[in-house]
Amino acid sequence: MHESLRYQHPVVRRHLASQYVLGSQSARVRRRFERLMQEDTELLAEVYKWQQVLTGLADTIPPKKAPEQVWKNLSAQIDPAPSQPSPSPTQRWSGLFSIWQLTTAVLVVLVATLLYIKPAEIQVGADYIALMDSDDADANPELLISAYLSNGQQPSRLQFEWNDRTPRTNIEGLTLFAIDKDSGAITNLGRIGDISRPMLMEKSQWAALKNSSELIIATGNDPSQGQIFRGPCVQIAQSG
Repeated sequence: MHESLRYQHPVVRRHLASQYVLGSQSARVRRRFERLMQEDTELLAEVYKWQQVLTGLADTIPPKKAPEQVWKNLSAQIDPAPSQPSPSPTQRWSGLFSIWQLTTAVLVVLVATLLYIKPAEIQVGADYIALMDSDDADANPELLISAYLSNGQQPSRLQFEWNDRTPRTNIEGLTLFAIDKDSGAITNLGRIGDISRPMLMEKSQWAALKNSSELIIATGNDPSQGQIFRGPCVQIAQSG
């Protein structure tokens, strides 16, 4: 597909807008996307829509005083004492990785607040999330899907959490699909079981999710018919 036509695809536009608002784009992609927004007011409106979904989250989280050790660690990384030897490349990587983990944890808490989900119910370290809504949904997504890559001890899996501010729909027995972000091909990820338990994923299913722009929940084996929920799939952690 020609590059200019690719950016006109509604699925691609929603995916890029969500990535832009979440801050998960690379610097190069972000610069290109900002140029596109200057030329395309509808794309800018899509970004505003996502900002509306995520706006005000900071105000809904009660302030908490960070432990003193947190400030000491931040000060040490920002302005290390002259007497201390320069950290080795390995130590610097370790520090950056810790900051990345903290950023991911904060993002998960923000999404949990948006959906009125107790943060303790979501495992920190999700590699991808999808905010799912139905055609008749308001500004609030109704369902959060969190995807976790296998860590050697636990298999790759999906977890489902409902937005407590919206009515729940029985999705047990429905089918989950992934839309490829490059080709638009649709992959059947399997039937959804009891959502109180993780939905386990094979390697091929994970590969399809990893390269997807959007997820769909539908009845039967045809996502174009009987679609119940749909939402962009966004990477929030560097994973395999």
